[in-house]
Amino acid sequence: MELSEQSDEASADGAAGSQDSSTIGTVARVVAVLRVLAESQESVAVQEVARQVGLAPSSAHRLLGLLIDANMVERDANARRYRVGREFSRMAALVSARCDLAQQAMPYLKRLASLCDEVSIIGVYHPGERVMSFAGRVDGTNPLTYRIELHRPLPVYWGSSGQAIFAYLPLEERRLIAQEAGSSLTDGRAPLPWDEMEARLEEIREQGYAISYGEKLPGAVGTSAPVFNAHGIVGSMTITVPRFRYNPEDHARILDPLLEAARELSHDLGHRPTR
Repeated sequence: MELSEQSDEASADGAAGSQDSSTIGTVARVVAVLRVLAESQESVAVQEVARQVGLAPSSAHRLLGLLIDANMVERDANARRYRVGREFSRMAALVSARCDLAQQAMPYLKRLASLCDEVSIIGVYHPGERVMSFAGRVDGTNPLTYRIELHRPLPVYWGSSGQAIFAYLPLEERRLIAQEAGSSLTDGRAPLPWDEMEARLEEIREQGYAISYGEKLPGAVGTSAPVFNAHGIVGSMTITVPRFRYNPEDHARILDPLLEAARELSHDLGHRPTR
């Protein structure tokens, strides 16, 4: 009797486990289908969804049908292609509205501060005013000899944290910023001629980061990487080091984890690199 009861319990546990596994598998496939549609720049045929997710076309078609019923996916009947639906877009907008860049960047800032033992900062671009501000920071154990203020408007024209943003703005916006540029905050330096500044910004785009020496903060060396979301540039991530302690030989020690953190944060924000 005990053996029979144990056998029945084992069978029940096995069935439950199998059901749980099947449910998890279905959820994973649904998420994978939605990811394909969300990351596509245009509507997608069922065969392409099946290929990317690793399903038979019939299985992909069945999942898409369930998602259409939930308004998560829409179908273009004429072209027989699929795109994200209104409900999925609505949910994404709600989540996006609650996202705070500084909060999302915090785990990466903590990792950078730990790896580099220097101050790591997240900068946010404010397109309406064409300025940026530092929105969050994490300190290393090494002391700073200058002050970093959060939430104060700062130019994108000067300093690595600004130029890592400036370089990726549309051309007309860059021209406006260059026309409005005043002297730097630290040494009264006059703005560069347009051609020289554009050459600097092109170099930043080519190498994927900016570096500056005391342009925004006196006595500071800043190394910054751009941060993007699905629509374009939104800010920059910076490691700042007092100039007296900065060793050019340590450049890679700072740069490699900085670029990796900025790429990962951009991925979290929905950015898809074009190259």
